[in-house]
Amino acid sequence: MRTLTRLIGGGGYRGVTGQMETLLGRPPKTVRWALENHPRIQELAAALSH
Repeated sequence: MRTLTRLIGGGGYRGVTGQMETLLGRPPKTVRWALENHPRIQELAAALSH
């Protein structure tokens, strides 16, 4: 995730290609989906909202 974040932030990530779907056998999830559904991130968000 750190590497992906650095690539996106530095403009080195040009988006998802068809290769991910081929490897996974389904369309890939978005980074947003991963962040919204990661248990640790949900815990941190809940702690901050109190």
